[in-house]
Amino acid sequence: MAYESFYEGGYSALDSEYGRKNKDDFFYGSGGIRTPAGRFSITTDSRTANQIAEVSNKLNMGIKNIEVSTLTPEVFESIPKQHLKEIDRISKLTGAEMTVHGLLVEASGISQQGGFSEVQRESTEKQMLLNVEKAAEISPGGVITFHATVGVPEAEETVLVKDEQGRLVPKKRSVMFIDPRTGRMRAEKDITERYFPTEGKKFTGEPQKFDPETEIQRVNEEGWRGALRELNFSVVRGNEQISKEGEGILDNDAIKKIERGEMSLDKFQGPERKVAEREYYGHRQGEQFLRSGYREMRELFDLAYKKAKETAEKKGGDKHDLQELQGFMKDVEKNFDKIDENNDKYDPNTFADIVRKGTDVLGKVHSPDFFVPLNDFVLDKSSTTFGDVAWQAYNKLHDKAPVISIENPPAGGGLSKAEDMRKLIEQSRDKFVENAKKSGYSESEARKASEKMIGATWDVGHINMLRKYGYTDKELIAETKKIAPFVKHVHLSDNFGLDHTELPMGMGNVPLKEHLEVLKKAGFEGKQVIEAFNWWQHFKTPPFGETLEAMGSPLYSMKMSPYWNQIRSVYGNYFSGYGPILPEQHFSLYGGGFSALPQELGGQVPGKQSRFSGTPTE
Repeated sequence: MAYESFYEGGYSALDSEYGRKNKDDFFYGSGGIRTPAGRFSITTDSRTANQIAEVSNKLNMGIKNIEVSTLTPEVFESIPKQHLKEIDRISKLTGAEMTVHGLLVEASGISQQGGFSEVQRESTEKQMLLNVEKAAEISPGGVITFHATVGVPEAEETVLVKDEQGRLVPKKRSVMFIDPRTGRMRAEKDITERYFPTEGKKFTGEPQKFDPETEIQRVNEEGWRGALRELNFSVVRGNEQISKEGEGILDNDAIKKIERGEMSLDKFQGPERKVAEREYYGHRQGEQFLRSGYREMRELFDLAYKKAKETAEKKGGDKHDLQELQGFMKDVEKNFDKIDENNDKYDPNTFADIVRKGTDVLGKVHSPDFFVPLNDFVLDKSSTTFGDVAWQAYNKLHDKAPVISIENPPAGGGLSKAEDMRKLIEQSRDKFVENAKKSGYSESEARKASEKMIGATWDVGHINMLRKYGYTDKELIAETKKIAPFVKHVHLSDNFGLDHTELPMGMGNVPLKEHLEVLKKAGFEGKQVIEAFNWWQHFKTPPFGETLEAMGSPLYSMKMSPYWNQIRSVYGNYFSGYGPILPEQHFSLYGGGFSALPQELGGQVPGKQSRFSGTPTE
C-alpha cells in the first residue's frame, strides 16, 4: 500500500463528495445546478462584535455576498453603530451585497424553562425591532433572518413507519399542550397501548389510536376536574366554619361588630372567652376559604363561559352550557350587595350560598380549553411578534426596511416543518395587514406590502434532520415543495440527518440538487448562504472551495467550463479562499502587483497594528 499520493487529485485526496451515492448527482444531466460562485454567500463569525474585520476577511477571499451574523444579544449590542454604517460603505465600495442573520430569540415569549410570559414576548419584539433597524444600516432593503422558534420543542413528534402495504405513513408519537394562563406545558406520549375506550366509544379489545384531538380532550377534562376538586375543597372547608355560627355565643351581628371594632372579645371572660375566640377566628378562617374559592370560581367561570359562548355561536351549536352559566349570573347580580364584604348588607351565609351554587353549575358544564395545543399557541404568539416587527419596520423605514425572513429551525424544534412554516408566514402577514389597515392602508396595499416584507429562509440542512424520524429524499423534497412559494433566502449546509452538523455541501446526504430545482421552478432567485460552522471550527479554513467543487460551479462568470469539480486540483486554489493566487515568492523576487502593500490596503505584508492607527510605517 502506497501513501505518497495523499495530495489533491491523487488516490487518497480529500473528496468533498464522499457523502453522495453518485458523485455526479449535483451537476450532470438535465437540471444540473452548477451554481455560479456569485450566487453564494458566506457567514461571518457571530462570536465577535468586530464584524468589520469579519466582513473584510470574507471580501479578501473574493466572495461577493456576506451574511453578517448577530446571533446573541450581548454580542449584537456590543457592535458600535459606526461599524454598521461602515459595513454598508464597504459593501458599496466593493460591490458586495450584505444580508443579516438576526438574533436567536424566541418570538412566542416562551422561555427556555418552558413558561410563557406576554411581557417576555413584548420584550423580545422590542429586541427584534432594534435588530431590524440596525440591519437596515448594514443593508438597507436587504434581508434579515430570524428562526421560527428557538428552544421550543416540536409540538407533535411524528415519525414515518411502514404500513401493511410497505408504504411510509406518518405516526404521531407525542403531542404537547400549554396552559395559556400559567404557561405550563404538558406532553402526552404514545408510550403504552391504551385499551380503555374514551368517552362515547365502545370497548373493542384493540389498542386505541393515539389521536391528538382525543388526547387534548382528555387532558382538559382531567384539568377541569382537578380545578373543580380544589374549588370544592375551599367551599366545603369554608361552609364547615361558617355553619358553626349561631351554635354558640356569637351570631352574625356580633361578628360584624367585632370586625368593625364596635365590640371586643374582651367582653367575654372565662370559658365563654375561649368559645367566642374559637367561633370568631373559625368564622374568619371559613370566610378566607370561601374568598379563595370565590376567586377560583370566577376564573373558572370565565374559561367555561368563553367555551360555552363559542359553542353556542357555531351553527347548530349546543346552548345548554351558556344558559346554565347565564342563569347563575342572574343570581349573582341579585345578591351583589350581600356578597361584597365592603357593603353594609354583606351576608356571609349568602356569600357561601353563591360560591356553592357556582361550584355546582360549573360541575354541570363541559370542560373548557384548560390546555391548548402548543403548536396553535406558538403560531398565534409568534405570528403576532413577526407581524408587529415587520409592520413597525416598514412603517418607520419604508423602502429601507429589511425583509423579515423566517427560518425553519433544526428538525425536532417547534415549527420546523414546511406546513407549520407556511402557517406562520401566512398568519404573520395577516397580522401585518391588520396593523397596516388601522393606519389607513387599503387591503390590497397592505397585502402587497406584507408579501414583500415577510417570507421564508429555507435551511436545507435543518430539514434534512427529519431523516432521524424515517424521512427519505422523497419526503424531504415534498417539504421544500410546500414552502417554495414563500422562500426569499436559502441557507446551505450538509449533514447526515442525525445531528445538527454544518458541513460544506457534498459532504453529507442532503439532496441539494433536488431542493434547488424545486425552488428554481417556484421562481427563487435569492442568495444561497453557506453555513458550515463545523468546518470552520475543525479545519480553520473557509468551506467555499469544497462547496464550489461539490456544486460544480463554473470557474468564470460566463457560466461555462471549466467547472470547479473538474479543475480544482489542476488550477490550484484560485478564488476559493485558500490564500494568495500565486506563490508569494514570485512577487518578492520579480515584483509586480500590490503584494508589498500592507494587508489592510489589499497587499500581503502583515503589520503589528493598523497603519491607520498612528503606528509609523514599517
